Amino acid sequence: MNFLPISGQRVVPPSGPRDAKIVLVGEAPGSYENFQLKPFVGPAGSILEQCLHSAGLIRSEVYLTNVVKVQPKSNLIDPYFSATKGTFTALGLEWVEKLYDELNELEPNILIACGSTALSALCGISRILKFRGYLFPPVERITCAEKVLPIIHPSASLRGQYSYRYLISTDLKKAKHESLTHELKRPERQLVYEFSDIHEVLEWLNYFTEAAIVSFDIEVLNYEVACIAFSDRPDIACSIPIAGRWTLEEEVQIWLGIQRVLGNPLSVKVAQNAIFDIQFLLSRCGIVVRGPIHDTMILHSIMYPDLPKSLGFLGSVYCGSQSYWKDSVKFTNIKVDS
Repeated sequence: MNFLPISGQRVVPPSGPRDAKIVLVGEAPGSYENFQLKPFVGPAGSILEQCLHSAGLIRSEVYLTNVVKVQPKSNLIDPYFSATKGTFTALGLEWVEKLYDELNELEPNILIACGSTALSALCGISRILKFRGYLFPPVERITCAEKVLPIIHPSASLRGQYSYRYLISTDLKKAKHESLTHELKRPERQLVYEFSDIHEVLEWLNYFTEAAIVSFDIEVLNYEVACIAFSDRPDIACSIPIAGRWTLEEEVQIWLGIQRVLGNPLSVKVAQNAIFDIQFLLSRCGIVVRGPIHDTMILHSIMYPDLPKSLGFLGSVYCGSQSYWKDSVKFTNIKVDS
């Protein structure tokens, strides 16, 4: 691969074995990288090595490169990439095309997008804090790999965000696991949300009534329950629509079935931020939740009080190669105006 500079600037070439199964793509070299002509050195490089070690990896096993291979003036990426818009300038696109040619000469099993600039180049999306930890397919121009894992850039943890190092280490552990295979394999899950009649809904509710562990979640629209979902295992879930779907008599049967499921004192109830769902079901629907209650948000927060506890964050840590799903459905909640 030819790394001739686009201008007269000093070019920082990649480092690491070309047959590496993990390729880590950063944003652009800084002063230390420009001096040593090596990516990921200096303070940020030290943090990366610590996180790699924590994940059971060593630097010499990883191919390291940057999107832009010259040090930006004042270390500001703006001439090449707009962080607010998530788009590249014309000068930045020249480097992106060179990056694609570079990567397509390699044979990795996974690409790691280190920071928003790399994420935008490899996947066409930005917002690294939102998408870190989730696996994405690369853009069509990249043919060497099927999966990209976004992680926070180590330099971000130098500015008072020490907890980022734990997230980087966690994501690198996932990268190590994913580097064992080439294909992007998602968990096989089934979501049941269409029902031929009321009897099919009641059959599902009877099934969950007998389950030893039941997770549940509600979605609220106009300060009313729009749907409620149940699951008793990782590979299947049932989402039951409520509003505007049934006759009054049928809806009564559904609510009685829901009470049987959630009112079973012998089954363990699992929910994220259960305090909201439980009080809402009681105050608005008269549904009483009984039995042991396991709140994933509270449990995670007790174990890791310094880390985020949203469902999207928990999914990035605990759900393996699950795709990012939080943008799949939009609910417009106008409780304040109700």
